[in-house]
Amino acid sequence: MKLWQKIYMTALLLFLPVLNVGLFMGARKIFDYNIESAKDQASDEVHMLCHTIVRDIESLPGVQQLREGIVEEVSQTYIDYMANKDSNVTLEIRYVDVSEDLTMGQQLIQLYMGGDDPILYVTELLETPYEGYQLYYTKPLTDFYQLWSDLKTVFMIISLSCSVVLAAILYLLLYEMTYPLKRLSEEVERMRLGEPWLPVEVEGKDDIASLTERFNEMAEEIQSQLEQLQRENRVKQQLVDDVAHELRTPLTAIYGYAEYLEKAPCTEKERIDALEYIMTESKRLSHMGQELLSMAIFREDELNRETIDAEAFVKDVSNMLEANLRERRIKLQSTVEVSAFSGDRSMLICLVRNLIENAARASESGSTVWFSIWEEPDIVCLAVQDQGIGMEEEELDRITDAFYRVDKARSRSNGGAGIGLSLCDLIVKKHSGVMNFDSKPGEGTTVTVILPREVELDDEI
Repeated sequence: MKLWQKIYMTALLLFLPVLNVGLFMGARKIFDYNIESAKDQASDEVHMLCHTIVRDIESLPGVQQLREGIVEEVSQTYIDYMANKDSNVTLEIRYVDVSEDLTMGQQLIQLYMGGDDPILYVTELLETPYEGYQLYYTKPLTDFYQLWSDLKTVFMIISLSCSVVLAAILYLLLYEMTYPLKRLSEEVERMRLGEPWLPVEVEGKDDIASLTERFNEMAEEIQSQLEQLQRENRVKQQLVDDVAHELRTPLTAIYGYAEYLEKAPCTEKERIDALEYIMTESKRLSHMGQELLSMAIFREDELNRETIDAEAFVKDVSNMLEANLRERRIKLQSTVEVSAFSGDRSMLICLVRNLIENAARASESGSTVWFSIWEEPDIVCLAVQDQGIGMEEEELDRITDAFYRVDKARSRSNGGAGIGLSLCDLIVKKHSGVMNFDSKPGEGTTVTVILPREVELDDEI
């Protein structure tokens, strides 16, 4: 049973009995009030008649007061009057001498329920000196009980009608009030089945509306995280596919040349060329493995933030790349406009080294690569500029993907593994920075890394 159905049944079980009991008690109260009113009216009339009869007798001359039957004669006038006034009322005067049930000034009021017609009896003694006489008042209450019977019938009809109407209204209200919960349940089920999430419409400002808003926010965050996980899974799968592809070519070539050296007769020059190719490809595989290992290490490591001397940093990078740049006949020109900056020294050296090596690979022999460091309010900028082949604008969005090469043949011949810029992108994100590319075909490329002056650790990288 659903929640709104439970609330509905509970409300009916509690509300309808209370409503019906309340209506019944109200109707019974009206009936009892009418009965009491009839008793009070009868009591007042009997008392007034007793008093009036005695006063009328006392107003007669003394001789007539002593006449036998005078009480009955005077009383008969009022008996006839009451008969004409209300045919249901019966008056009777009786001589009882001494009453065992009454004393003067008291009344005996009884409601006799025997037979088909309930009857109201009121009895009172006349005043002195006629206390031997007793006035009897009788009135059938058939109309009252018939009214009560009709009232109960009306009550049942009203009760049934009200119950049906209230049950219908309560059903609609509860269904309408809990409909957002139904929508929430449907969306949870959709999310469980992996279907796209749809925002639940928020209506009103009650608790359910607040819950719906929180659910939408939570669902949006979950959807965002799921999409992020899917993207990361695709990237990881692409990385595995790319690694397998990148390994297959050099390993096949290495195995082929090794088999050639083992089985085929060859000259000394051919043997040296084959060994040189094997060593070149082995070196490239080693470089690829080192960069993949660096990516894994940097992704898991926390930032070792420190204050870095800019001049010493540039000098260390230059010394590290000196042999490689000399071999390629590339000149490195550095410009330093800041004394110190903050960051992880080993990561930033790896970042700049990869950027300069990429610039050197893209440049012709004898050209220049510029490396600059400067500061602006709250940021430090590192830039590497070359005069190389440059890139098309549509290629800039993919150059940080692992194993993506703008010129695959040139990169392979220069020993590039296609991972350097992916590693650079990781390092920049770990430093909460941004890496921008500005490039045009034939005019070279400028890579600018913008780092916050105070580096914050990014644990989500």
